[in-house]
Amino acid sequence: MQDITRTDNGHILGHEVDFDRRIAVMGIVNRTPDSFYDRGATVQLDAALAQAAAQVDEGADIIDVGGVRAGPGDEVDVATELDRVIPDIPSRL
Repeated sequence: MQDITRTDNGHILGHEVDFDRRIAVMGIVNRTPDSFYDRGATVQLDAALAQAAAQVDEGADIIDVGGVRAGPGDEVDVATELDRVIPDIPSRL
């Protein structure tokens, strides 16, 4: 497993990060079919990866990949959440 901790040279996973900034921009990719925001537009892996890449290109410093709806809805078990989120992680490293 790759170490994702901060290094002294200002890089995380090979990406330069300015730790002196007081703010960071976070992009969000919802991998839920019932997302209230995008109505499941990024539930498919290719769409999720394209959205994450677009957000990075637009200046996102980090990407939050969501596998569970943050509101009322069906309960999601851990295995389903991991299946939604984990495939995105190695592709961005």
